[in-house]
Amino acid sequence: MEPKTKTLVIGVDAAEPTMLESMMAAGDLPNLSSLQSKGMSGGVQNPVGFEAGAVWPTFHTGKLPGQQQQYDGLRRFNPNTYRFDWYSGDQIQNDYIWQYLSKQGKRCAVIDAPYCQIDPSINGMMILDWASHVPAKGMGMEFVTHPPEIAQEVLDLVGPDPTGGIACDDRLLESVADFVAFRDDYMDRLEKKGRLAAHFLSKGGWDYFETVFTDCHCIGHRLWHVNKPDHPAYSKRLEAAMGDPVSDAYRALDRSIGKLLEHVDDRTLTLLFVSHGMGHHYTATEILDRALSNIENNIQTDGKKTLKENVRSIWRLVPPETRAKLRPVKKYFNGALSPKVGEFSGGRDNRRFFEVFVNNRTGGVRVNLKGREANGIVEPAEYDQVLDDLSKDLMEIKNLETGEPLVEEIIKTKHEYKGDFVDSLPDLLVTWNRDKPINAIYSDKIGTVRRAFLDERTGDHTPYGLFMAAGAGIEHVKLNARADAIDFFPTLAASVGVEPDGFDGRQLAEVSREGAEVSES
Repeated sequence: MEPKTKTLVIGVDAAEPTMLESMMAAGDLPNLSSLQSKGMSGGVQNPVGFEAGAVWPTFHTGKLPGQQQQYDGLRRFNPNTYRFDWYSGDQIQNDYIWQYLSKQGKRCAVIDAPYCQIDPSINGMMILDWASHVPAKGMGMEFVTHPPEIAQEVLDLVGPDPTGGIACDDRLLESVADFVAFRDDYMDRLEKKGRLAAHFLSKGGWDYFETVFTDCHCIGHRLWHVNKPDHPAYSKRLEAAMGDPVSDAYRALDRSIGKLLEHVDDRTLTLLFVSHGMGHHYTATEILDRALSNIENNIQTDGKKTLKENVRSIWRLVPPETRAKLRPVKKYFNGALSPKVGEFSGGRDNRRFFEVFVNNRTGGVRVNLKGREANGIVEPAEYDQVLDDLSKDLMEIKNLETGEPLVEEIIKTKHEYKGDFVDSLPDLLVTWNRDKPINAIYSDKIGTVRRAFLDERTGDHTPYGLFMAAGAGIEHVKLNARADAIDFFPTLAASVGVEPDGFDGRQLAEVSREGAEVSES
Protein backbone atom coordinates (compact mmCIF):
# COMPACT_ATOMS: atom_id res chain seq x y z
CA MET A 1 0.00 0.00 0.00
CA GLU A 2 1.14 3.54 -0.76
CA PRO A 3 1.24 5.93 2.19
CA LYS A 4 -1.43 8.64 2.29
CA THR A 5 1.41 11.16 2.05
CA LYS A 6 4.84 10.21 0.71
CA THR A 7 6.82 13.15 2.09
CA LEU A 8 5.95 15.53 4.91
CA VAL A 9 8.15 18.60 5.44
CA ILE A 10 7.65 20.46 8.71
CA GLY A 11 9.51 23.75 8.46
CA VAL A 12 10.38 25.69 11.59
CA ASP A 13 11.58 29.20 10.87
CA ALA A 14 14.31 30.47 13.22
CA ALA A 15 13.97 28.46 16.42
CA GLU A 16 17.27 28.16 18.30
CA PRO A 17 18.65 24.59 17.81
CA THR A 18 20.61 24.56 21.09
CA MET A 19 17.43 25.43 23.02
CA LEU A 20 15.44 22.74 21.21
CA GLU A 21 18.11 20.14 21.98
CA SER A 22 18.22 21.18 25.64
CA MET A 23 14.45 21.10 26.00
CA MET A 24 14.25 17.69 24.31
CA ALA A 25 16.85 16.36 26.75
CA ALA A 26 14.73 17.70 29.62
CA GLY A 27 11.61 15.96 28.28
CA ASP A 28 9.83 19.22 27.39
CA LEU A 29 9.35 18.44 23.68
CA PRO A 30 8.07 14.86 23.50
CA ASN A 31 7.00 14.91 19.84
CA LEU A 32 10.33 16.23 18.62
CA SER A 33 12.13 13.72 20.84
CA SER A 34 10.06 10.90 19.38
CA LEU A 35 10.82 11.98 15.83
CA GLN A 36 14.53 12.25 16.58
CA SER A 37 14.59 8.79 18.15
CA LYS A 38 13.20 7.18 15.00
CA GLY A 39 15.60 8.40 12.36
CA MET A 40 18.46 10.60 11.24
CA SER A 41 19.26 13.96 12.80
CA GLY A 42 21.98 16.58 12.75
CA GLY A 43 22.92 20.18 12.20
CA VAL A 44 22.44 22.21 9.03
CA GLN A 45 25.13 24.29 7.33
CA ASN A 46 23.39 27.33 5.87
CA PRO A 47 24.85 29.59 3.14
CA VAL A 48 27.88 31.20 4.78
CA GLY A 49 27.26 34.85 5.62
CA PHE A 50 23.82 34.86 4.02
CA GLU A 51 22.10 32.53 6.50
CA ALA A 52 19.05 34.58 7.47
CA GLY A 53 17.88 35.64 4.02
CA ALA A 54 19.15 32.79 1.86
CA VAL A 55 18.38 29.64 3.85
CA TRP A 56 14.80 29.20 2.60
CA PRO A 57 15.53 30.03 -1.07
CA THR A 58 18.44 27.58 -0.89
CA PHE A 59 16.32 24.88 0.74
CA HIS A 60 13.52 25.32 -1.78
CA THR A 61 15.64 25.53 -4.95
CA GLY A 62 18.70 23.44 -4.09
CA LYS A 63 20.86 26.37 -5.22
CA LEU A 64 23.20 28.65 -3.27
CA PRO A 65 23.26 32.45 -3.62
CA GLY A 66 24.95 33.30 -6.89
CA GLN A 67 23.23 30.34 -8.53
CA GLN A 68 19.91 31.91 -7.57
CA GLN A 69 19.14 35.56 -6.90
CA GLN A 70 17.90 35.69 -3.31
CA TYR A 71 20.29 36.45 -0.48
CA ASP A 72 18.37 38.85 1.79
CA GLY A 73 14.74 37.90 1.76
CA LEU A 74 12.99 40.49 -0.37
CA ARG A 75 15.47 43.38 -0.71
CA ARG A 76 17.97 43.77 -3.51
CA PHE A 77 20.62 46.40 -4.30
CA ASN A 78 20.09 47.91 -7.74
CA PRO A 79 23.45 48.88 -9.37
CA ASN A 80 21.66 51.20 -11.78
CA THR A 81 19.86 53.33 -9.19
CA TYR A 82 22.03 52.62 -6.11
CA ARG A 83 18.83 51.98 -4.17
CA PHE A 84 17.23 48.88 -2.70
CA ASP A 85 14.32 47.36 -4.62
CA TRP A 86 11.70 44.97 -3.32
CA TYR A 87 12.38 41.58 -4.82
CA SER A 88 9.47 39.18 -5.31
CA GLY A 89 9.90 35.43 -5.08
CA ASP A 90 8.23 35.00 -8.47
CA GLN A 91 11.26 36.69 -10.07
CA ILE A 92 13.52 33.80 -9.16
CA GLN A 93 14.75 31.89 -12.19
CA ASN A 94 14.96 28.46 -10.56
CA ASP A 95 12.23 25.93 -9.85
CA TYR A 96 11.04 25.66 -6.28
CA ILE A 97 10.78 22.06 -5.09
CA TRP A 98 7.00 21.98 -5.61
CA GLN A 99 7.36 23.34 -9.16
CA TYR A 100 10.03 20.75 -9.94
CA LEU A 101 7.83 17.95 -8.63
CA SER A 102 4.61 19.28 -10.18
CA LYS A 103 6.24 19.10 -13.63
CA GLN A 104 6.77 15.38 -12.96
CA GLY A 105 3.09 14.90 -12.16
CA LYS A 106 3.56 14.81 -8.39
CA ARG A 107 0.81 16.20 -6.19
CA CYS A 108 1.97 18.94 -3.79
CA ALA A 109 0.59 21.00 -0.91
CA VAL A 110 2.46 24.03 0.45
CA ILE A 111 1.46 26.23 3.42
CA ASP A 112 3.25 29.51 4.21
CA ALA A 113 6.60 28.76 2.57
CA PRO A 114 8.79 31.84 3.24
CA TYR A 115 9.88 34.24 0.49
CA CYS A 116 7.78 32.88 -2.35
CA GLN A 117 4.67 33.82 -4.30
CA ILE A 118 1.44 31.95 -4.91
CA ASP A 119 1.95 29.45 -7.73
CA PRO A 120 -1.13 28.77 -9.90
CA SER A 121 0.81 26.08 -11.77
CA ILE A 122 1.20 23.89 -8.71
CA ASN A 123 -0.26 20.43 -9.06
CA GLY A 124 -2.23 20.60 -5.84
CA MET A 125 -2.79 23.46 -3.39
CA MET A 126 -0.97 26.39 -1.87
CA ILE A 127 -1.72 28.73 1.04
CA LEU A 128 0.31 31.91 1.39
CA ASP A 129 0.49 34.63 4.05
CA TRP A 130 -2.07 33.12 6.39
CA ALA A 131 0.61 33.23 9.11
CA SER A 132 3.99 34.42 7.82
CA HIS A 133 6.96 36.26 9.28
CA VAL A 134 7.79 38.38 6.21
CA PRO A 135 4.96 39.28 3.80
CA ALA A 136 5.42 37.49 0.49
CA LYS A 137 5.37 40.76 -1.44
CA GLY A 138 7.39 42.71 1.09
CA MET A 139 4.49 44.95 2.04
CA GLY A 140 1.41 43.95 4.06
CA MET A 141 0.28 40.35 4.48
CA GLU A 142 -2.03 39.27 1.69
CA PHE A 143 -3.73 35.97 2.49
CA VAL A 144 -4.19 34.13 -0.80
CA THR A 145 -4.69 30.50 -1.84
CA HIS A 146 -4.65 28.29 -4.88
CA PRO A 147 -7.15 27.15 -5.81
CA PRO A 148 -8.94 30.33 -4.59
CA GLU A 149 -11.92 28.46 -3.16
CA ILE A 150 -9.92 26.84 -0.33
CA ALA A 151 -9.51 30.28 1.25
CA GLN A 152 -12.99 30.01 2.72
CA GLU A 153 -12.23 26.49 3.94
CA VAL A 154 -9.24 27.90 5.84
CA LEU A 155 -11.28 30.72 7.35
CA ASP A 156 -14.09 28.38 8.37
CA LEU A 157 -11.60 26.10 10.11
CA VAL A 158 -9.27 28.51 11.94
CA GLY A 159 -10.35 32.04 11.03
CA PRO A 160 -7.96 34.78 9.92
CA ASP A 161 -4.38 35.19 11.13
CA PRO A 162 -4.63 35.88 14.90
CA THR A 163 -2.00 38.63 14.56
CA GLY A 164 -4.21 40.58 12.18
CA GLY A 165 -1.90 40.08 9.23
CA ILE A 166 0.58 42.58 10.68
CA ALA A 167 4.27 41.69 10.36
CA CYS A 168 5.81 41.25 13.80
CA ASP A 169 8.35 44.03 13.22
CA ASP A 170 5.47 46.44 12.71
CA ARG A 171 3.82 45.70 16.06
CA LEU A 172 4.31 48.56 18.52
CA LEU A 173 5.31 47.05 21.87
CA GLU A 174 5.65 49.63 24.65
CA SER A 175 3.67 48.47 27.70
CA VAL A 176 3.62 45.13 29.50
CA ALA A 177 0.11 44.63 28.14
CA ASP A 178 1.45 45.07 24.59
CA PHE A 179 4.04 42.37 25.10
CA VAL A 180 1.56 39.96 26.67
CA ALA A 181 -0.92 40.47 23.82
CA PHE A 182 1.86 39.89 21.29
CA ARG A 183 2.83 36.61 22.93
CA ASP A 184 -0.78 35.44 23.19
CA ASP A 185 -1.46 36.15 19.51
CA TYR A 186 1.51 34.08 18.39
CA MET A 187 0.75 31.24 20.77
CA ASP A 188 -2.77 31.19 19.33
CA ARG A 189 -1.30 31.18 15.83
CA LEU A 190 0.95 28.22 16.63
CA GLU A 191 -2.03 26.16 17.73
CA LYS A 192 -4.15 27.13 14.74
CA LYS A 193 -1.38 26.54 12.20
CA GLY A 194 -1.03 23.00 13.54
CA ARG A 195 -4.76 22.46 13.22
CA LEU A 196 -4.85 23.97 9.74
CA ALA A 197 -1.96 21.89 8.42
CA ALA A 198 -3.30 18.67 10.01
CA HIS A 199 -6.67 19.27 8.33
CA PHE A 200 -5.24 19.33 4.81
CA LEU A 201 -2.64 16.66 5.54
CA SER A 202 -5.37 14.28 6.69
CA LYS A 203 -7.02 14.40 3.28
CA GLY A 204 -4.12 12.41 1.89
CA GLY A 205 -3.13 11.90 -1.70
CA TRP A 206 -0.03 14.08 -1.38
CA ASP A 207 3.35 13.21 -2.79
CA TYR A 208 4.85 16.28 -1.17
CA PHE A 209 3.33 18.21 1.74
CA GLU A 210 5.08 21.20 3.35
CA THR A 211 3.99 23.52 6.10
CA VAL A 212 6.19 26.13 7.78
CA PHE A 213 5.77 27.51 11.30
CA THR A 214 7.12 31.08 11.38
CA ASP A 215 5.85 32.03 14.83
CA CYS A 216 9.03 31.16 16.75
CA HIS A 217 10.85 33.54 14.41
CA CYS A 218 8.57 36.42 15.41
CA ILE A 219 8.60 35.60 19.12
CA GLY A 220 12.39 35.28 19.03
CA HIS A 221 12.89 38.68 17.42
CA ARG A 222 10.61 40.61 19.75
CA LEU A 223 10.62 38.64 23.04
CA TRP A 224 14.12 37.14 23.25
CA HIS A 225 15.12 39.49 26.08
CA VAL A 226 12.20 38.77 28.38
CA ASN A 227 13.94 36.23 30.61
CA LYS A 228 17.57 37.05 29.72
CA PRO A 229 19.02 39.19 32.57
CA ASP A 230 22.22 39.82 30.59
CA HIS A 231 20.31 41.44 27.73
CA PRO A 232 20.37 45.29 27.60
CA ALA A 233 16.58 45.39 27.20
CA TYR A 234 15.82 43.03 30.14
CA SER A 235 13.11 44.10 32.58
CA LYS A 236 12.28 42.28 35.84
CA ARG A 237 8.73 43.57 35.61
CA LEU A 238 8.28 42.17 32.13
CA GLU A 239 9.74 38.79 33.09
CA ALA A 240 7.43 38.61 36.11
CA ALA A 241 4.45 39.11 33.81
CA MET A 242 5.56 36.75 31.03
CA GLY A 243 7.96 34.12 32.36
CA ASP A 244 9.79 32.50 29.45
CA PRO A 245 7.75 33.12 26.27
CA VAL A 246 10.37 31.61 23.94
CA SER A 247 10.34 28.25 25.74
CA ASP A 248 6.54 28.39 25.93
CA ALA A 249 6.42 28.89 22.17
CA TYR A 250 8.69 25.88 21.59
CA ARG A 251 6.37 23.75 23.70
CA ALA A 252 3.37 24.97 21.69
CA LEU A 253 5.25 24.19 18.48
CA ASP A 254 5.89 20.67 19.74
CA ARG A 255 2.19 20.17 20.40
CA SER A 256 1.28 21.31 16.89
CA ILE A 257 3.92 19.04 15.36
CA GLY A 258 2.33 16.19 17.31
CA LYS A 259 -0.96 16.86 15.49
CA LEU A 260 0.79 16.42 12.15
CA LEU A 261 2.59 13.24 13.14
CA GLU A 262 -0.76 11.63 13.88
CA HIS A 263 -1.49 11.61 10.13
CA VAL A 264 1.65 9.86 8.86
CA ASP A 265 3.27 6.51 9.49
CA ASP A 266 6.67 4.90 8.97
CA ARG A 267 6.14 4.73 5.19
CA THR A 268 6.17 8.52 4.95
CA LEU A 269 9.44 10.41 4.90
CA THR A 270 8.95 13.05 7.61
CA LEU A 271 11.51 15.84 7.57
CA LEU A 272 11.73 18.50 10.26
CA PHE A 273 13.81 21.42 9.00
CA VAL A 274 14.77 24.16 11.47
CA SER A 275 16.13 26.87 9.23
CA HIS A 276 18.45 28.86 11.54
CA GLY A 277 18.57 29.96 15.14
CA MET A 278 18.08 32.88 17.51
CA GLY A 279 20.25 34.69 20.05
CA HIS A 280 21.03 38.16 21.40
CA HIS A 281 20.64 40.98 18.88
CA TYR A 282 24.10 42.56 18.85
CA THR A 283 25.18 44.04 15.52
CA ALA A 284 27.39 46.60 13.81
CA THR A 285 25.44 46.34 10.58
CA GLU A 286 23.78 49.66 11.31
CA ILE A 287 27.08 51.54 11.66
CA LEU A 288 29.25 49.75 9.08
CA ASP A 289 28.46 52.37 6.46
CA ARG A 290 29.76 55.18 8.67
CA ALA A 291 32.98 53.23 9.24
CA LEU A 292 33.36 52.71 5.48
CA SER A 293 32.81 56.40 4.84
CA ASN A 294 35.50 57.29 7.39
CA ILE A 295 37.92 54.84 5.79
CA GLU A 296 37.32 56.22 2.32
CA ASN A 297 37.57 59.87 3.33
CA ASN A 298 40.36 59.39 5.88
CA ILE A 299 38.21 60.86 8.66
CA GLN A 300 38.57 60.10 12.37
CA THR A 301 35.25 61.02 14.05
CA ASP A 302 35.01 61.80 17.76
CA GLY A 303 31.96 59.63 18.43
CA LYS A 304 29.68 62.46 19.54
CA LYS A 305 25.98 61.73 19.07
CA THR A 306 23.87 63.82 16.77
CA LEU A 307 20.83 65.66 18.12
CA LYS A 308 18.57 63.01 16.64
CA GLU A 309 20.58 60.22 18.29
CA ASN A 310 20.43 62.01 21.64
CA VAL A 311 16.64 62.31 21.36
CA ARG A 312 16.40 58.60 20.55
CA SER A 313 18.58 57.69 23.53
CA ILE A 314 16.43 59.80 25.86
CA TRP A 315 13.29 58.15 24.48
CA ARG A 316 14.71 54.76 25.41
CA LEU A 317 15.08 55.87 29.03
CA VAL A 318 11.38 56.68 29.32
CA PRO A 319 9.56 53.88 31.24
CA PRO A 320 7.56 51.57 28.93
CA GLU A 321 4.15 52.47 30.40
CA THR A 322 4.89 56.18 29.92
CA ARG A 323 6.07 55.55 26.35
CA ALA A 324 2.76 53.85 25.68
CA LYS A 325 0.88 56.96 26.78
CA LEU A 326 3.10 59.14 24.57
CA ARG A 327 2.46 57.19 21.38
CA PRO A 328 0.79 60.15 19.64
CA VAL A 329 3.96 62.17 20.23
CA LYS A 330 6.14 59.40 18.84
CA LYS A 331 3.89 59.08 15.81
CA TYR A 332 4.31 62.80 15.13
CA PHE A 333 8.06 62.27 14.63
CA ASN A 334 7.27 59.74 11.88
CA GLY A 335 9.68 57.03 12.95
CA ALA A 336 12.61 59.28 13.88
CA LEU A 337 12.69 57.73 17.37
CA SER A 338 13.00 54.17 16.09
CA PRO A 339 14.37 54.03 12.53
CA LYS A 340 14.15 50.88 10.47
CA VAL A 341 17.22 48.68 10.11
CA GLY A 342 18.91 49.05 6.75
CA GLU A 343 17.94 52.66 6.04
CA PHE A 344 21.30 53.92 4.88
CA SER A 345 22.21 57.43 3.77
CA GLY A 346 22.19 58.30 0.07
CA GLY A 347 25.07 59.36 -2.13
CA ARG A 348 26.41 55.89 -2.85
CA ASP A 349 27.05 56.66 -6.50
CA ASN A 350 29.97 59.00 -5.70
CA ARG A 351 31.69 56.65 -3.23
CA ARG A 352 34.25 53.92 -3.87
CA PHE A 353 32.49 51.44 -1.56
CA PHE A 354 29.48 51.37 0.74
CA GLU A 355 27.32 49.08 2.83
CA VAL A 356 24.58 46.91 1.37
CA PHE A 357 22.27 45.13 3.77
CA VAL A 358 22.80 41.38 4.21
CA ASN A 359 21.61 40.67 7.74
CA ASN A 360 22.40 41.70 11.31
CA ARG A 361 24.98 38.98 11.88
CA THR A 362 26.91 39.90 8.76
CA GLY A 363 27.37 43.23 7.03
CA GLY A 364 27.82 43.54 3.28
CA VAL A 365 30.23 45.77 1.38
CA ARG A 366 29.74 46.68 -2.26
CA VAL A 367 32.48 48.18 -4.42
CA ASN A 368 31.37 50.91 -6.85
CA LEU A 369 32.94 49.09 -9.79
CA LYS A 370 33.29 50.46 -13.30
CA GLY A 371 31.42 48.35 -15.82
CA ARG A 372 29.08 46.94 -13.17
CA GLU A 373 27.62 49.93 -11.28
CA ALA A 374 26.04 52.69 -13.35
CA ASN A 375 28.49 55.31 -12.07
CA GLY A 376 31.38 53.04 -11.21
CA ILE A 377 34.52 54.63 -9.79
CA VAL A 378 36.87 51.73 -8.99
CA GLU A 379 38.78 50.35 -11.96
CA PRO A 380 38.53 46.56 -12.39
CA ALA A 381 42.31 46.32 -12.13
CA GLU A 382 42.08 47.89 -8.63
CA TYR A 383 39.24 45.69 -7.40
CA ASP A 384 41.25 43.00 -5.58
CA GLN A 385 43.53 45.54 -3.93
CA VAL A 386 40.54 47.56 -2.72
CA LEU A 387 39.09 44.43 -1.11
CA ASP A 388 42.42 43.55 0.51
CA ASP A 389 42.90 47.06 1.92
CA LEU A 390 39.31 47.24 3.16
CA SER A 391 39.57 43.86 4.84
CA LYS A 392 42.73 44.94 6.67
CA ASP A 393 41.14 48.21 7.84
CA LEU A 394 37.94 46.50 9.01
CA MET A 395 39.84 43.81 10.93
CA GLU A 396 41.58 46.56 12.95
CA ILE A 397 38.30 47.96 14.33
CA LYS A 398 37.54 47.24 18.01
CA ASN A 399 34.44 47.22 20.16
CA LEU A 400 35.09 50.34 22.24
CA GLU A 401 33.47 48.95 25.40
CA THR A 402 35.30 45.61 25.41
CA GLY A 403 38.50 46.25 23.46
CA GLU A 404 37.81 43.05 21.53
CA PRO A 405 37.97 42.87 17.73
CA LEU A 406 34.69 43.93 16.13
CA VAL A 407 35.00 41.58 13.19
CA GLU A 408 35.03 37.80 13.50
CA GLU A 409 35.54 36.95 9.84
CA ILE A 410 35.66 38.59 6.41
CA ILE A 411 34.73 36.63 3.31
CA LYS A 412 35.45 37.63 -0.27
CA THR A 413 32.15 36.59 -1.74
CA LYS A 414 33.47 35.42 -5.11
CA HIS A 415 35.83 33.04 -3.30
CA GLU A 416 32.84 31.38 -1.63
CA TYR A 417 30.11 31.56 -4.27
CA LYS A 418 29.74 31.07 -8.01
CA GLY A 419 27.03 31.20 -10.65
CA ASP A 420 25.27 33.48 -13.10
CA PHE A 421 24.08 35.84 -10.36
CA VAL A 422 27.28 36.20 -8.34
CA ASP A 423 27.70 39.82 -9.50
CA SER A 424 24.48 40.72 -7.69
CA LEU A 425 26.01 39.75 -4.33
CA PRO A 426 27.99 42.02 -1.98
CA ASP A 427 31.75 41.91 -2.58
CA LEU A 428 32.65 41.40 1.08
CA LEU A 429 30.77 39.69 3.91
CA VAL A 430 31.78 41.05 7.32
CA THR A 431 30.71 38.84 10.23
CA TRP A 432 30.53 40.52 13.64
CA ASN A 433 31.93 39.40 16.97
CA ARG A 434 28.65 39.31 18.90
CA ASP A 435 29.79 38.21 22.35
CA LYS A 436 28.80 41.60 23.81
CA PRO A 437 26.63 44.57 22.83
CA ILE A 438 28.10 46.82 20.13
CA ASN A 439 27.40 50.43 21.04
CA ALA A 440 30.61 52.09 19.86
CA ILE A 441 33.50 51.09 17.63
CA TYR A 442 36.94 52.58 17.05
CA SER A 443 40.26 52.26 15.23
CA ASP A 444 43.10 54.60 14.32
CA LYS A 445 41.62 54.82 10.83
CA ILE A 446 37.99 55.68 11.66
CA GLY A 447 38.21 57.27 15.11
CA THR A 448 35.15 56.50 17.24
CA VAL A 449 31.69 55.78 15.86
CA ARG A 450 28.75 55.32 18.23
CA ARG A 451 25.26 53.96 17.96
CA ALA A 452 22.29 53.65 20.29
CA PHE A 453 20.43 50.35 20.63
CA LEU A 454 17.36 51.42 18.67
CA ASP A 455 16.05 48.34 16.92
CA GLU A 456 12.70 46.94 18.09
CA ARG A 457 14.17 43.45 17.76
CA THR A 458 15.93 42.06 20.82
CA GLY A 459 16.72 38.67 19.31
CA ASP A 460 18.61 37.97 16.12
CA HIS A 461 19.79 34.98 14.15
CA THR A 462 22.43 32.41 14.86
CA PRO A 463 23.80 30.75 11.72
CA TYR A 464 23.13 27.02 11.97
CA GLY A 465 20.00 24.95 11.58
CA LEU A 466 18.79 21.53 12.66
CA PHE A 467 17.05 18.65 10.91
CA MET A 468 15.39 15.35 11.75
CA ALA A 469 14.30 12.78 9.18
CA ALA A 470 12.35 9.62 9.92
CA GLY A 471 10.40 6.93 8.09
CA ALA A 472 10.71 5.49 4.58
CA GLY A 473 13.73 3.35 5.48
CA ILE A 474 15.75 6.13 7.14
CA GLU A 475 18.31 4.62 9.51
CA HIS A 476 18.76 5.81 13.08
CA VAL A 477 21.94 7.89 13.02
CA LYS A 478 23.13 11.24 14.28
CA LEU A 479 25.44 13.12 11.96
CA ASN A 480 28.77 14.43 13.17
CA ALA A 481 29.09 16.68 10.12
CA ARG A 482 26.36 19.18 9.25
CA ALA A 483 24.15 18.50 6.27
CA ASP A 484 24.27 21.34 3.76
CA ALA A 485 21.10 23.32 3.06
CA ILE A 486 21.43 22.32 -0.61
CA ASP A 487 21.25 18.61 0.32
CA PHE A 488 17.53 18.65 1.09
CA PHE A 489 16.22 19.39 -2.42
CA PRO A 490 17.67 16.21 -4.00
CA THR A 491 16.66 14.21 -0.92
CA LEU A 492 13.04 15.35 -1.13
CA ALA A 493 12.83 14.86 -4.90
CA ALA A 494 14.15 11.31 -4.62
CA SER A 495 11.73 10.55 -1.79
CA VAL A 496 8.77 10.86 -4.16
CA GLY A 497 10.44 9.00 -7.02
CA VAL A 498 11.94 11.88 -9.02
CA GLU A 499 15.63 11.58 -9.83
CA PRO A 500 17.21 15.03 -9.25
CA ASP A 501 19.51 16.24 -12.00
CA GLY A 502 21.80 19.29 -12.09
CA PHE A 503 22.11 19.88 -8.35
CA ASP A 504 25.26 20.23 -6.23
CA GLY A 505 23.67 18.82 -3.10
CA ARG A 506 23.75 15.18 -2.07
CA GLN A 507 20.97 13.00 -0.75
CA LEU A 508 21.06 12.59 3.03
CA ALA A 509 21.86 8.89 2.69
CA GLU A 510 25.12 9.87 0.98
CA VAL A 511 25.87 12.52 3.62
CA SER A 512 25.29 10.02 6.43
CA ARG A 513 27.82 7.55 5.04
CA GLU A 514 30.56 10.18 5.50
CA GLY A 515 29.51 11.92 8.70
CA ALA A 516 27.30 9.62 10.73
CA GLU A 517 27.56 8.38 14.26
CA VAL A 518 25.22 5.54 15.22
CA SER A 519 23.14 6.51 18.23
CA GLU A 520 23.46 4.32 21.31
CA SER A 521 19.82 4.82 22.31
